[in-house]
Amino acid sequence: MGNYKGELEGGLTPKAPGENGDEWMTRRLGKLRRVESGLRRNWLRQQEEDEGNESRRRRRERKAFWMADRRRAKCTGGENES
Repeated sequence: MGNYKGELEGGLTPKAPGENGDEWMTRRLGKLRRVESGLRRNWLRQQEEDEGNESRRRRRERKAFWMADRRRAKCTGGENES
């Protein structure tokens, strides 16, 4: 973990601003947000399974896959195999 300065002394302090400190914090917050949204998605899926509402989940997953597919096509230059 090279994110911390002075971790040999046992003082785990994030680097000061100007040493990519703010950038490190935003990266960290972004990661937390991603994790949180993943948890929320899993929770929603669990709720829907409890309701026995299988079709809505399947539809949402298909849509998510389609969106990811479009994004992938955009990245590779637009040759979408559909």
